[in-house]
Amino acid sequence: MESFIKQKTNFPFCVLVVDDCSTDNTVSIVKEYEKRYPEIIKGIYLPENLYSQGRSSEKDIYVNPWRKVSKYEAICEGDDWWIDDNKLQKQYDALEAHPDVDMCACETIKFCDNKEVGRIAPSSITRILTVEETITGGGAFLGTNTLFYRTSLMENIMRFYESCRLDYFLQIQGALRGGIYYISECMSAYRVMAKGSWSSRVVMNCNLCYRHICNVIKYLHVLNVETSCKYQDSIYQRLDALYFLLFEYGVRCSSFDDSIQRLTCWARLKLVFYLIRKFLGRKSQRRKWHII
Repeated sequence: MESFIKQKTNFPFCVLVVDDCSTDNTVSIVKEYEKRYPEIIKGIYLPENLYSQGRSSEKDIYVNPWRKVSKYEAICEGDDWWIDDNKLQKQYDALEAHPDVDMCACETIKFCDNKEVGRIAPSSITRILTVEETITGGGAFLGTNTLFYRTSLMENIMRFYESCRLDYFLQIQGALRGGIYYISECMSAYRVMAKGSWSSRVVMNCNLCYRHICNVIKYLHVLNVETSCKYQDSIYQRLDALYFLLFEYGVRCSSFDDSIQRLTCWARLKLVFYLIRKFLGRKSQRRKWHII
């Protein structure tokens, strides 16, 4: 919360803190900040836990009124934070200077157990990231807590976002009009595999991961149609990678027949070579183990 309060801007802003019926002391902390910073911190206390019921999109009912009076919007999950006091101002200036661009992002540090374990930095220089890069980059192409975008963007993507809330969708839709303005400065921190987070739940739940991949595949097919196949090469490249993942998780979940049928001929050929390499690699490892 402190990283929000410290933001230095020449424009007014407010921080909407959405509490999804948390069982810890989040509510008391938010209310304390509301008292200290009534002009900035605005708590939204949901009557029930929508996230656990798969109804997270309903949160927008409470957020949309604020969108109607705001020009820009930024995201930061509860486990993440911003490390540059001028983050909002820099991103605001970038989009003001580029009216043909809907979204701005920056570099982010990844933390695990309070240790830096890497960075998300798709470019070493400040530049416009293309739609093609965003599609092939996947959901981890940009840190969600680095995103800063026009609120008008949400009106256009809500029908996608309501069916399945994936940050990957938001990034692609944000890039469609004029790319994403990327600032090559580290201005945020992302906590990897935070307890209770979406990423940790997906990794721990095979079936959830399988459904997640299916949702992304479904979205990419819709995107290909709606963009009149303009980005088809990039979409197919990403789909091939996703079908490999679908096959892998399908094996674990015993529901992979459909994923095999959907693979392109080239992807099937690559899958054969992939499985051969896996098989030969394991045989080689077994031989080494016997020799030892």
